[in-house]
Amino acid sequence: MARRCGLVLNDRTLEWEEVEASCPFCGDHGPGKHHLFLNTTRNIFRCVLCGEKGNSVSLYAKMEGVSNRQAFRALSEDSVLYRFPQQPLSQKPAEREPSSLAVRHNVYYDMLMHLELSPKHKADLLARGLSEERIEQNMYRTLPMSSSARRFLAGILSDFHNLEGVP
Repeated sequence: MARRCGLVLNDRTLEWEEVEASCPFCGDHGPGKHHLFLNTTRNIFRCVLCGEKGNSVSLYAKMEGVSNRQAFRALSEDSVLYRFPQQPLSQKPAEREPSSLAVRHNVYYDMLMHLELSPKHKADLLARGLSEERIEQNMYRTLPMSSSARRFLAGILSDFHNLEGVP
């Protein structure tokens, strides 16, 4: 019924019990705006922004501007197939597959070898009850704060490793 009414659905929730959609009543349209929840098990809807709620018949009635009785009759008698409305394309770029665990381990290990632990962070770890030996064994380090220092570190690592797929 939601598709028949032309609601814009959140594709990632289509297999869920509660499908998310843009609310046609309060106008929450736009990327990532899905405040209308459609419970597919109980056949009800509810908008968390404007509070509009009901079932599939009342949704159709409100969208078409008819009474619930007229909506029920139209839905009962109508056997016309409706095309699905065009869903907006996702603006999120496709996620890349991460490199293998062995590759990531080697990159991270080399990164840790180029870093040191700041005195403040060491004091914090000691205050939490870690011993000096455990801190050294776990190779705790401090990442540089500045973006230029991080880029420099990434440049060093890229001389020895392919960083494609390494977060």
